[in-house]
Parts: sequence; structure tokens; C-alpha cells
Amino acid sequence: LVPSVQQGAGFGSVWDDYVVRGFRVWAGTMHRNGYLAGYSGTGAADTINVERIEVLRGPSAALYGPGLPGGTINIVTKEPSFRKRAKLAVAVGSFDTQRYTLDVTGALAEPAAYRVAGSFDTTESARDFNASRRLLVNPAVTLKLGKTRLLLETQFFNMQYRPDAL
Repeated sequence: LVPSVQQGAGFGSVWDDYVVRGFRVWAGTMHRNGYLAGYSGTGAADTINVERIEVLRGPSAALYGPGLPGGTINIVTKEPSFRKRAKLAVAVGSFDTQRYTLDVTGALAEPAAYRVAGSFDTTESARDFNASRRLLVNPAVTLKLGKTRLLLETQFFNMQYRPDAL
């Protein structure tokens, strides 16, 4: 709900794609947890592991990377918590749409905590031969090293779909 920010095409939700003040901000120019995501083919952010999305509009975004005139976007992921929590959700919809999500976090030992967030969704389409399946697993571990915290995080993203030719 940020003025002058819209979601772009993202090649069928394979990667993040936004339009900020009329200029495209795509996965290779966005930030994840404050670091430039780069052109490594990072998958689209799934809301199961997103804490918040920060938007910096205008040319002041040049201070944080590629210098796009529209601005820049930083996706901040959820960090592991030392308090044990688990959340499982199931959603269903039209065209045999199913979505399963899991978010588990807790302490491993005194200085370490973990979080495993994942989602799987599948859907047929209103059009023939346009089904998609998406799997995301995002494990993370945080270590307390005195006043410093070290966060280790990775993401596995797999999407099977047929791009829409229209």
C-alpha cells in the first residue's frame, strides 16, 4: 500500500518485479535483508518468510545500489526466534488450487535459534495446459556471539509452469 508502487509481471511470479514511480525494479536490482540480491536468479519472495517490505522512492535510492531513478525495494525476511512457535496453514480455491505453508522457529541451544519456513502451492488454470506448482523452503539459523548476531539463511525455490504466450 505504498503510493506509486505497483507489482510488475515478474515472468509469471518466477521472480519479484515492481514498478516504482514509473520505473521497473526487478529481482536483480532489489535488496534482501539489506544486501543487493544481484542477478543470481533469486526466486520470488513468498509471504511465508517476509517480515516486511521497505520501499525507498526517488533518486535517493542511488545511495543503495544500482541507482534506479524510481527507487529501490528491500525485502526483509523473518529471523529465527528463541521462543518456540509453529504455524501450519492450508488454503484451497478454484481450479483445484491448494496451498500449504509451515513456519517453525525455536531455540537450538543457548546461543542458537532456527527457523524453517516453507510453502507448496499447486493450481490448475482456467485455460488448458497452464498449471503451475511452486515449492519454497527457507531455513535460517541465528547465533548470538556476545553483542553480535550472525544470521545464516538460504532459500530453495522451484517452480514448474508453462509461461503464458499471450
